[in-house]
Amino acid sequence: MRKIVVLSAFLAAACCTQAVWAQHSDVEFGYDDLANPLAIIFENDDESVDGIQYWEGEFEDLDPTVAGDDWGSDEPGFTTEASEGLLFNSGDNIWISALDASSHSSFGSGFVNYFNPNTGMLEANHRVSLLDDAGSTSDMVLDGGAFAGDPLQFLGSVDADGDLHDHITLDLLDDATAPAGAYGVLLQVHADFGGDGTVDLESDPFWFIYNHQMDEGDFDSVALRGFGVVPEPSSLALLFAGSTCLLVRRRK
Repeated sequence: MRKIVVLSAFLAAACCTQAVWAQHSDVEFGYDDLANPLAIIFENDDESVDGIQYWEGEFEDLDPTVAGDDWGSDEPGFTTEASEGLLFNSGDNIWISALDASSHSSFGSGFVNYFNPNTGMLEANHRVSLLDDAGSTSDMVLDGGAFAGDPLQFLGSVDADGDLHDHITLDLLDDATAPAGAYGVLLQVHADFGGDGTVDLESDPFWFIYNHQMDEGDFDSVALRGFGVVPEPSSLALLFAGSTCLLVRRRK
C-alpha cells in the first residue's frame, strides 16, 4: 500500500516538475549557419498541432515597487547556447515583434489571444504591452486585434563571442479588470546583420502563452488546447499511471 502511495506521489511530482521546467526555461536560439545564415532556429521540442513552437509562462507580480503594476512577466528570456551550436555573429542586432495570430495560426485570434475559461474559446481581447530595453523605441501596446507603438522592439546586440542573453517584458495592462485565463502572444525574431538598420532575416512565429490566475491543471489540460497544444505522450502516460495507482489504492 505504501509503495503505491509513494509511486503516485512521485509520478505527480514528475508531472509538476515538467510544467515548472516548461515555464521557466529560456528560449535558446541562434543562426543555422554562422558563415551563411539562412534561418533563425530554436532549441525546443514543444509545438502546437499546426507546427508552431511555444513556451509557457505565468503572469506574476511584475514590479512590487510600483503601485498598480501587478501582473506581467519577463520570462522566458532569450539566450544563445554555444554548446548547442546556437550563436549569432558579433555586431548583429536582434529585434522582436508581435504578430496578428489570426493570420499565422489555425488557432490564433489577434495580437492578444485570450483564452476565456468560461467559453473555452480564444478571443482577440484585452491589452498587453511589450517592452524592450531601448530608449529609442516606443513600447508596443497590443490591444486585442490591433497594436500601437514601434512594431520592432530591440532585444539586444550580439557580443564579440557571438552571445546574446536578454529579456523582454510583457505587462498585462488593466490589472484590476483583466480576467483570469490564458494570454497568448505570437512573436517573431528579426536579425539585422552588422547593425546597419535593416532586417535581414526573420524567424518562424512562436507562441508565448501565459497563465493568469487559472488553476495549473486547468491551464495545462484545457487552456493550452485553445492554442492547439495537446499534452505530450510522456506527460499523459505519467498522469495515467499516477491516476491508476491512486485508483488501485482506493479500491484496496
